[in-house]
Amino acid sequence: MLQCCPASIGRMIKKGIKGEIMKNVFLLLAASFFLMACGGPRYAVVPLEEHGHKQVVEVSGADRQLLFDRASEWIAINYVSGKDVVQEKNLKTGRIIGRGITTIEVDSGGLVNTYARYSYSMIIDVKAGRARIQLGDYTHVDYGTNPQMALFVRPLNVSMKELAADFELYLRTGGAGTVAGSNDEW
Repeated sequence: MLQCCPASIGRMIKKGIKGEIMKNVFLLLAASFFLMACGGPRYAVVPLEEHGHKQVVEVSGADRQLLFDRASEWIAINYVSGKDVVQEKNLKTGRIIGRGITTIEVDSGGLVNTYARYSYSMIIDVKAGRARIQLGDYTHVDYGTNPQMALFVRPLNVSMKELAADFELYLRTGGAGTVAGSNDEW
């Protein structure tokens, strides 16, 4: 920011050209630091294969019917309207397919965090002694877009892991020890 006027020439002579250069270097470094802070790991693009969560639950001695019934109960208990969530339910194949909605808190890097609502797919497969839940295929409820940045994907994945852990607990215990409780506790 060298200006050609007598006052700036006098200042340059007083401070020297080095002072002006150092000031410009400092401003450049400060701007670089600010830009790096804004574009940190929160804004990194997360590959699609890292979206979602898959979990297998082993329940020894449980047949397909029992696990299918428990999975259906779990959906009815955990969702406001289980019938609206379930898109397909087939005991012959042991598969339940549905779509749910979750709300995540997004750390926007400012003073106030924001919230975003995403729908996700849920596929539950059961067979004798085991079940698998797959959660993923995130879509923003209002905009219909898929999240790409870690800022959104990581909280979604955490939410899906917690949901899968609750699913596992319910399948293993039949609801005992969960919020729903079991039929014997009333």
